[in-house]
Amino acid sequence: MKWGFLFLIILFISSCQSLNRIERFPSSIKGPEERHIVFDIDWTVVANYEPEFSKVIKSEVITIGEESYVVNDGLRELVEYLLERGIKVSFFSGGDKVRNEALLKKIRLKNGKSLFEIANAIKSKNDLTAISGLSDQARFSEKFKKDLTKITGNLENVILIEDNPNFYLNEEQKRNLLWLGKTYKHFDQYLDVKKAKQLANVKDLEYIPSTFDEWLVARKKFVLVKKNIEEALEVERETGISFVESVRRVYEKMRYDKPDSQIYWAEYLRFISMPTDNNAISCQKMLIQFSKN
Repeated sequence: MKWGFLFLIILFISSCQSLNRIERFPSSIKGPEERHIVFDIDWTVVANYEPEFSKVIKSEVITIGEESYVVNDGLRELVEYLLERGIKVSFFSGGDKVRNEALLKKIRLKNGKSLFEIANAIKSKNDLTAISGLSDQARFSEKFKKDLTKITGNLENVILIEDNPNFYLNEEQKRNLLWLGKTYKHFDQYLDVKKAKQLANVKDLEYIPSTFDEWLVARKKFVLVKKNIEEALEVERETGISFVESVRRVYEKMRYDKPDSQIYWAEYLRFISMPTDNNAISCQKMLIQFSKN
């Protein structure tokens, strides 16, 4: 609990204070250099749609060739938030270039523009850096790496959001990676999780959340990433440290990737989804309950 108890209490209080309040950040935060957020695509921007495990509204399913996908919760809102603040958005996937571009063209924001249209850069399998001297048994993420200098020459201002913690090029770029934590199959509701446990093969059980908290945090991970970046921009503005260092500093306090943090972030996600009526009462009740855990 000590990993972030005080930090989470502060987040709860700041969330209470921010309800019904105008956003404190200007529409565009200017700095000496451009900031970049780079998204992986598979299991980050989208999850594979497997109808045997979970049914979703047909209009929300994106089909490219023989594969079907659903956009992960909060992705669009996060991208819109970044663009409003002048942060460049790029994509770097080990998938095929044609597939990647076709998929990004089908994901649209509120203004009607696609992720393909708003992208600063789109990198694909041919842009990966091959690592020599590895055995044939090595994993794909061991044999191929994502070099962020292909996005920008300034590594102090770029973050790679990934479901795979091993895609960083070298130790220097390891600090640029923001890992989302354990990845699960897409389940539209928790009831689907319970059904999947009965239907799944043993090999699939690893990708099925074992608790409601794990499912909720996995579904709403981009809400936490957005909070991470919001706080990081404030730290950067107040301290003058780099964008990467600010994001890392907040991330190390939040650590929503850790299994033992799931209960706290699930509480936070439930809290911010409450109706805004009777905010003071809701905040007080939540803080009291949270302090008992």
